[in-house]
Amino acid sequence: MTALPRRSQLGRLLRRTLWLMLFLGLGLPLLLAMLALQAQPSVSPPPALEGAQLQQASEVLRQNDPRQLPPGGLRVVRLSEAQLQLLLGRLVNRYREARATAQLAQHEALVEASIPLREQGAGPWLNIHARLQETGNLPRLRQLRIGHLPLPTWASDWLVRWLTERLAAQAELRVAGELIQHIGFAPGQLEMSYEWKPDSLKKALNARWPAAEQARLQHYNALLVKLCEPHLSGTPVSVADVMPPFFAEALRRSQAGEDPRLENRAAFLILALQAAGEHTSRLLPAASSWPRARPMILTANGRDDFSQHLLVSVVLAIEGGGPLADAIGIYKEVADSRGGSGFSFNDLAADQAGAHLGLYSERDPVGLQRRLAAHPPERDFMPRTEDLPEFLSAETLQQQYGGLQGEGYRRMMALIRQRVDALPLYR
Repeated sequence: MTALPRRSQLGRLLRRTLWLMLFLGLGLPLLLAMLALQAQPSVSPPPALEGAQLQQASEVLRQNDPRQLPPGGLRVVRLSEAQLQLLLGRLVNRYREARATAQLAQHEALVEASIPLREQGAGPWLNIHARLQETGNLPRLRQLRIGHLPLPTWASDWLVRWLTERLAAQAELRVAGELIQHIGFAPGQLEMSYEWKPDSLKKALNARWPAAEQARLQHYNALLVKLCEPHLSGTPVSVADVMPPFFAEALRRSQAGEDPRLENRAAFLILALQAAGEHTSRLLPAASSWPRARPMILTANGRDDFSQHLLVSVVLAIEGGGPLADAIGIYKEVADSRGGSGFSFNDLAADQAGAHLGLYSERDPVGLQRRLAAHPPERDFMPRTEDLPEFLSAETLQQQYGGLQGEGYRRMMALIRQRVDALPLYR
């Protein structure tokens, strides 16, 4: 008579066990995901870049350029919190509109990042809060929270080990780890010491390009050499005549399984280097043995300086987003107005067109390949520039346009944006 109750108890225990297993298998991961993922980013988007910020960052880089220093010994770089924010914002913006910020205190730093899990900054968001503690070498992770989910120390340590093993496989980060000796934190300031050796620059530049990327660049460099062969040295050729074979090849390779964004990036970089009169070895020392194309002059609207502005801005937009390309273009024009060739609105028009082209490449890489392979005329991607003022001194820019904050300047920039937005390739 006692067997039935026992069976009933066993059945209830079995059902509870099954429910617990089901919760652990489905419910717990779902609960963890709900705690980790959030509908909104915790980090605000970075503010618009201004020329003054870039001038300050440029000065810091110039002062700490290791190529200007004798090899050997430790070098020290100090960054203010604002400078670090600028670098972080531009670095993570390359990855699906991610955002990052840092707060520096005595011997520790709080780093926050927001990463959208879908394209175009769409949620849900992965909000990461990490507290780093200064050590005698590189900082260690003291605290980690993902969304509302705090990770215990053992889980954080495991995650750090896992990331370290994978990051160490990337040559660029491995070289950086070999160079950097110490990172320290103080209120509002980061201090990094590194050792610069005779071969450090070569190693760093080569490590910047993994083997697959080097092969991709070499492929488009060979294509450039082939395209330049029929032309006499110094022959001017429109970018509209050079881009179609490049992007027909990029489309072919993408359809064969290559990453279309990386194909476009390599193609534009080779073209930008050619427009600037540089060889790939300028950025990749390992390419010094690659053949050099004849010095064909690339033009846009009949001028070689416009092609440089256009193509360099494409690369900047691909690497760091359109705002970076815009800000660098404005910064360069301001610098020119103070002793260079002068401030030129037509240069900024070419910069704007290049930024649009680069963002298009990131947004719809295969679509851009198809359109450029179809041999569009220049007027489809390059705005009219012949009536835009150029060679303005700083005084003239201030008097006639009110400087960079003036109403006249804003009207000119609105006109340029209107022209670029109306171009057939960007509609």
